[in-house]
Amino acid sequence: MKGQKVVLVGWDGADWKVARPLMDCGDMPQLSNIVENGTMGNLASFPPYLSPMLWNTISTGKHPHRHGICGFSEVDERTGKVRAISSRSRKCKAIWNILTEQGRECHVLGWFASHPAEAINGICVSEAFARPSGKIGGDWPVPKASVYPSREAGELSELRVAPEAIDHALLDFLVPLHREIKPPKGARVDQLLVRLAELYTIHNAAVGILQCKKEFDFLGVYYHFIDWISHDFMEFHPPRRDHIDEERYNWFKNVVARAYQLQDILLRDLLSHAGPEVTVIVVSDHGFQSDHLRPVVTPNVVAGIAAWHRPYGILASAGPGIRRDSVIHGASLADITPSILHYLGLPVGRDMDGRVLTGLFSERRKPEYIDSWETHPPAVPLPAPLEESWGKDDEAALLKQFEELGYVDAESVHSATAAEQTRSQNAWNLGVALRSARREADALPYLEEAYFHAPEQAHVANQVAHCQLALGLLDAAEETIQTILDYGDDRPRANLLMASIEHQRGHLEIAWERLEQAENLEEGRGLLMLRRGSVLISLEEFPRALEAFDRALQSNPDEPRAHLGRAQTLLHLNRLDEASEAARQAIALEHDMIQAHLALAMISEERQEWLEAMESYQRALQIDPGDKIIMYRLTELAARDAPGYKEDQFIREKQFRHMLQQEQSKTVEQIQRLKKASARRFATWKTTRDAQRDKKRPIDSLRPAQVSDPGSSGQTFLIVSGLPRSGTSLMMKMLHAGGVEPMTDSQRQADEHNPDGYYEWEAIKQLPQKPNIIEQAAGKAVKVISLLLPALPNEHHYKVIFMDRPISEVSQSQSIMLAAGDRECLSIDDTLQALTQHKSMIDEVIDNSPQFECLRISYHDLVLGNTQSVVSRIAAFIGEEQLPNAKMMESVVKPALYRQRHPSN
Repeated sequence: MKGQKVVLVGWDGADWKVARPLMDCGDMPQLSNIVENGTMGNLASFPPYLSPMLWNTISTGKHPHRHGICGFSEVDERTGKVRAISSRSRKCKAIWNILTEQGRECHVLGWFASHPAEAINGICVSEAFARPSGKIGGDWPVPKASVYPSREAGELSELRVAPEAIDHALLDFLVPLHREIKPPKGARVDQLLVRLAELYTIHNAAVGILQCKKEFDFLGVYYHFIDWISHDFMEFHPPRRDHIDEERYNWFKNVVARAYQLQDILLRDLLSHAGPEVTVIVVSDHGFQSDHLRPVVTPNVVAGIAAWHRPYGILASAGPGIRRDSVIHGASLADITPSILHYLGLPVGRDMDGRVLTGLFSERRKPEYIDSWETHPPAVPLPAPLEESWGKDDEAALLKQFEELGYVDAESVHSATAAEQTRSQNAWNLGVALRSARREADALPYLEEAYFHAPEQAHVANQVAHCQLALGLLDAAEETIQTILDYGDDRPRANLLMASIEHQRGHLEIAWERLEQAENLEEGRGLLMLRRGSVLISLEEFPRALEAFDRALQSNPDEPRAHLGRAQTLLHLNRLDEASEAARQAIALEHDMIQAHLALAMISEERQEWLEAMESYQRALQIDPGDKIIMYRLTELAARDAPGYKEDQFIREKQFRHMLQQEQSKTVEQIQRLKKASARRFATWKTTRDAQRDKKRPIDSLRPAQVSDPGSSGQTFLIVSGLPRSGTSLMMKMLHAGGVEPMTDSQRQADEHNPDGYYEWEAIKQLPQKPNIIEQAAGKAVKVISLLLPALPNEHHYKVIFMDRPISEVSQSQSIMLAAGDRECLSIDDTLQALTQHKSMIDEVIDNSPQFECLRISYHDLVLGNTQSVVSRIAAFIGEEQLPNAKMMESVVKPALYRQRHPSN
């Protein structure tokens, strides 16, 4: 709907469980008005429920493994130092980047990981602009690079509100008894002033922009307030629990509810300035536990704060083109950007993980698609870059601010092992996110990395064991669980996991014994009831299974797995209407739950409703396009009315059994591959760790686990690689002479060390941060130094010409070159040791990565041996048609340039 205006309002941590009672009492009239005149629903979130990951999924339509934000901090691979996440950490375009490229005017304020501000067709205000220093009083300068364009910073800075400037009438509203609270107990009230300052600063900036910029296509504004307040005060929210001090409860019991009311007042103010024809979409990234499921103690582990987060945020929308008085089911965070693009008349990228929420709109218009916005050319000239520079000192200042505000732990940032800890934490975050996207095989390397560095942490081991269990690695899962028992932590959950393992092995009695052990320690836990129900289904004790799932729902009515268990059990009991309703409830909570769609399909088959069954199977197939069992069942249903269907029944059953055997064989092969890959990873990590403990200096070139099927893109790239000073420039020159165009920017000029030139492309150094940059080298030869080979995205195929030169010669050549430039270098022995270990790691990466096809060329044989034979091998490797001038390749080899030669050569 070109010409429409969209305002996307983000309320971090908002939950219908808190909002709905307030709406019913008339205390949130603006949100009530949106719901009554539009559409509402749950918005499914994704583990591990961390805001940086979630808000970037909302703004990109992609999961963390695609957008690249995996925590609050990250490691700068160039320096090895920990830095705060920033807008430069994101690896793909956000909706405001896409709209800018299409000539749409857009403004974005306060978004998580939006600093430094981005160059967009409008105004970008980063989250750093609104973030107070954390202290009351003192200077509070506008952070550098927090506003784009910079010329807007002056006027917007006048709208900022410092903590000491907050009207104390707001404190009277939020905490009526705040004057009775004496230090140090008043620290929460002081912190409340900081939260309010951030809230009003970002809100004033949004309103200020709307007052000046009446015509726009999109405005996105993020408010952190509800999440801050919930973390600070939700433990005091009614009803009071036994462990909460009564006096403190009376002080703070209304803060959360009043915070929601205040946010509603600001929403009304925002929309009044946006204009009458605006479409508003209010979302939250996750919910917040507010009832009996609230933790008594926040776990003291990485991401432990997420124990308070509920897996469902809110979605409410109203305006032109939005359905009225409607409820939408099955929406997730990743659906927001695709839906806004569709609403604004733009196509959706097929590489987005979300879908268009067609049920949100009154017009049933079929979505349009393009392959990807990442490679789609801009329709208009792009705005000028940010005027202010942003460098290491600014990154350090931002990280310091993150520490002061409690985002990151100071020790984890500044300790000797800070980089390792950060990588490990982010690996766990990404592994959990991949598991939630049903990509267990991709998740396992990340989870194992976290587990290797922290096997004593039960929450890490639990995730690894669950992932191994899903992949059929039952023995490995049992070994992982044993570490939980060895460290003596979380034994009940270990018993639950062991019950699942024994259940999958078919040892039902042993599984039941494990559940009984867990029940003795965790009576009444919903997760225990889920496990009991699953085992009871296998034991064909369906009435007891139904009772277990009902008890799980008593603990948490929004548990989709409990609804699914009820559906499966009721199907066995032939209570088809109830089974159908339970399956639909599971789908409403988790749209991509494939087992719920399959349950609906089987219920329809029992009713002989063949068309409905096919529709359910098709929905399941959309979730897992490669499932051959579903495809077979669809084929069977489609052929039911074909002539000779019954006569061919025996043949079809035989074919089906054969297919099952093939799939089982593939599963066994996959398990073996996973075991071998896992063993290699642990061996590599152990080698690196042992080297660090011995104060050696290994080069960190462990290949990061990747998430696409190797070679799945169908594209092939020609790579020249090797250790620095191993002959890669010579090989690039030979290929150029032979007729292959080199990918080079000619920035690095020839010198005494490389008289014939370096043939380098400076941009390839950004490969770890921008893996897709390799796509610019299509059809050319590109030099990728060995250290960067692991960063190549594995969805492509690579023909790698790898230059092998004795490491003693390489280390000698490197040392001479560095010394000539007065640059610091290791001793020859240390260099030799580091390069040897690096070379070993790189060889393992190449040999065990199916996307790499490698031709190893001996530098000695090329220069001093049979050059013609080497050229013939190269031509056979890359294709003679690619080298129309192959004979010219020999002419560029100059033996006189073979210096720092080993005596034996």
